[in-house]
Amino acid sequence: MEGYDEERFVSALLQHINVADVQTHNTRRRTNLASRLKAITSTPNFADRVTWLGVVLDAEEYATNTFHSISGELTRAGLTAPSQVMKPVDVSPRVSVLIFPGGDEPETLETICLQSVADHQAIKCIEQ
Repeated sequence: MEGYDEERFVSALLQHINVADVQTHNTRRRTNLASRLKAITSTPNFADRVTWLGVVLDAEEYATNTFHSISGELTRAGLTAPSQVMKPVDVSPRVSVLIFPGGDEPETLETICLQSVADHQAIKCIEQ
């Protein structure tokens, strides 16, 4: 994951749906993804211990460009990159990519969260 917001969001979501055996890693910046993937895949017994690996990032400007960038980093780390977002590969580890918000919108997780409560009366307070 790219930032603290994404890490907290995904951790809360996993807890909410009762998924406990997941480890999250925060790259802190998109530019750290390559070194973080290399560190993760270099962990002793990686191939024996990791069955799934997911990469979660904001689209920022364009989801398609973000996906292609992530795919390149996965390949350079010795992993099989998926052919599309949210479609895991069929080999171990099962690698999947999730890009917020999806499509080719230049938005972030925060944008999605705000859109989900856009009709709530409290949004006026947030906008002030």
